[in-house]
Amino acid sequence: MAFPASPTVSVVIPCFNGIEYVEEAIQSAFSQTHPPLEVIVIDDGSTDGSLQHLYTLKNQYFHDLIVLTHPD
Repeated sequence: MAFPASPTVSVVIPCFNGIEYVEEAIQSAFSQTHPPLEVIVIDDGSTDGSLQHLYTLKNQYFHDLIVLTHPD
């Protein structure tokens, strides 16, 4: 079986009230030696403004970021 020359990876980041840490996690994912195929952050009903912060980060810096939400 042949493997691709460059590994293909999807990164999934769970987030619940992680406004202080989620930007660093996203930056780390996009900065890897082998860039990911996609970076997905799933907000699980945060109440600290994380979801709004994720949309701001997507619009300003990480245009390829996929933001999903699962409100409680």
